[in-house]
Amino acid sequence: MTTFGQRLRQARESSNISLTTFAEESGISISNLSRYENDSVKPTSDSIVAISNYLNVSTDWLLKGTDKPITDPDLQHMIDILEKMMSIDSDTRIWVKKQFEYCFKPLIDEILNPNNK
Repeated sequence: MTTFGQRLRQARESSNISLTTFAEESGISISNLSRYENDSVKPTSDSIVAISNYLNVSTDWLLKGTDKPITDPDLQHMIDILEKMMSIDSDTRIWVKKQFEYCFKPLIDEILNPNNK
């Protein structure tokens, strides 16, 4: 099982962000970020949220290793839109789900059942 620090480093490095750049742009000191990545200090809840937002990963993933990290800003943007649309009301939720299934059904079937070609 990976630690918070290992997941933090993984997310930062997979985004090709240096520790210096991360510190400058996130407002968290480089020494604290280094300590977090080395698991020598536990971050505050405010720092966890700032890190999560900056790296586009979920706090659940950072803290527990659950969920997959989302490092692609385009993917995160699409997920944010879907989440907002799905929460409008039940009719909109049903419509969004039908549209999604209609648009992506062939691709979903191919991905979920690759041997059934």
